[in-house]
Amino acid sequence: MRWLKTAPEKGEALVVCLGYFDGVHIGHQKLIGTAKEIAEREGFSVCVHTYDTSPVSVLFPDRKNPILTELPEKERLLIDAGADYIALSHFDGEFMRMSGEEFIDRELRGNMLVKYIVIGFDHRFGYKGKTDAAKLQLICDDRGINLVVVPEVYTKQGEAVSSTAIKKALCKGDIPLVERMLGRKAPVDLVDKFKNCQF
Repeated sequence: MRWLKTAPEKGEALVVCLGYFDGVHIGHQKLIGTAKEIAEREGFSVCVHTYDTSPVSVLFPDRKNPILTELPEKERLLIDAGADYIALSHFDGEFMRMSGEEFIDRELRGNMLVKYIVIGFDHRFGYKGKTDAAKLQLICDDRGINLVVVPEVYTKQGEAVSSTAIKKALCKGDIPLVERMLGRKAPVDLVDKFKNCQF
């Protein structure tokens, strides 16, 4: 694991958000905003943990899976959303076989002081995605970590927000829907990247 730009001080208490954060859409922004509220209340800092490679590209190498945001843009968007620190792990075959417990103990607790973990309602990780919110709650309880699960986020029009939904909307050319889910104007290069695609 490595830190982008700056690392927290040794012993600095953190609220850690987990995910790949492709697109840093309004659902991701809600996740980080929730972490920011906790951090400000408790006097902690916000850390976003993500990956340098899309887990889907490693798990399903034959599947076409273009990403919404390259790392430099993702870093900027995460900081803008409220992250104080960004921790980056390399997702590969070895990492893929790590259990949820190993991830929490080795990647997170081995590198930082974790007081809270914040995840989306459908977040899964660990070997074969076996660690869901319920299992993570047990892991956190055993380690004295608080867990906050953020429910599904919708646009004002009632559309469920996800990176996959954004990709599908881009392929269909539904840019207004893309922008409602991103919470910002869709970059021209992103629109071009998904033009005439099938997803």
